[in-house]
Amino acid sequence: MKNILYIGPYRQSDEWGYTSKAFATLLAALPDTNLVLQPVWFTGEETSVDVENLESYEMNNLIGSNDVLIQHGLPSYINYNGDFETNIAVLSLDSRIDAVDWINHLRLMDKVVVFSEYEKELLIESGLADDKIVALQFPPMFLMNRTKDLALDLKGTVFYTTGSLDRKGGIREIVTAFLSTFSISDNVHLLITCRQSDILQQIVTDLKSQLGIFDVASYYPNIMVIDTVLPEVINYTHDIGDFFIDAGYNCIPSQNTLRAITANSIPIIPDNIQLFKDYDFYIDTYDEIPIYGERAIPNLWSGEFTWKQPRTESIRQAMKRAVGCPETKEKTLQRLAAFKQGIFAVPNKAIKELLCIQ
Repeated sequence: MKNILYIGPYRQSDEWGYTSKAFATLLAALPDTNLVLQPVWFTGEETSVDVENLESYEMNNLIGSNDVLIQHGLPSYINYNGDFETNIAVLSLDSRIDAVDWINHLRLMDKVVVFSEYEKELLIESGLADDKIVALQFPPMFLMNRTKDLALDLKGTVFYTTGSLDRKGGIREIVTAFLSTFSISDNVHLLITCRQSDILQQIVTDLKSQLGIFDVASYYPNIMVIDTVLPEVINYTHDIGDFFIDAGYNCIPSQNTLRAITANSIPIIPDNIQLFKDYDFYIDTYDEIPIYGERAIPNLWSGEFTWKQPRTESIRQAMKRAVGCPETKEKTLQRLAAFKQGIFAVPNKAIKELLCIQ
């Protein structure tokens, strides 16, 4: 019987929380293990979120030897504990971290788990030894079936995204590409789920004026902003949408990218997310010096390094292929259908190998 203590943000209702819940769920399904769960919060909202069958593991105790400690979160909160035989860090990152003290925490760990080869490259560039890093192809997906039907009657091609007002979210690039590619006469729509929809609506209005393509703003294509990020509404957009767009700077595989695939939608994503080779809907990125004034963590996204910025023209070309090349769309859906089979199996196998469990 292997004792595992997992500390992670699985009670958060965000990207970190869903990935952590999925990771904890895989641990709970492992044979011959005694799993103990402890929640942490990185959002400042210490509210109890329903974690379904995981709650019972919070009542467990380690029995016998302390075999494995898994800490999932920000590296500044991850600390080596010599009472355990194996210390494992699980994290997500979107930049080099040698400008902060995180790398010193991670060098003490036995293994560091990330969810993409791109993150592994960032860790190696930051000074972490290659043999410490375990790079899964993508994060485990938390299966969430709740859907809120908004009864939208949209004909034609539906692009959709989850909008962030943060500069790194890429929403300006997405909206600019959409407005400059289509007109109201095209049978296309862009759905954006977001917080602060009034600000985003103003961004859309400003971009229409700044582009100056049409004299009348109503000639631009249809953009619908939905003022919520409730998971059940986002699931609805996955169900009715055709192409999910994530143009975040230094983008890594997200829960929404995985959910889009399972909902038979096609993700349009930056080229540093490698689903497979020769994917027709990658967004070209380029290295750019970060200019970012409001860092939540001092020195992160430091200007001495570069980040991956999406090319707006590349998003536009992907949108043109989405609408104008039905054979490319069909081929991509077939490839994603095969990829979908491994969304649950691949992380499960990787975690078993990590913990040396058959």
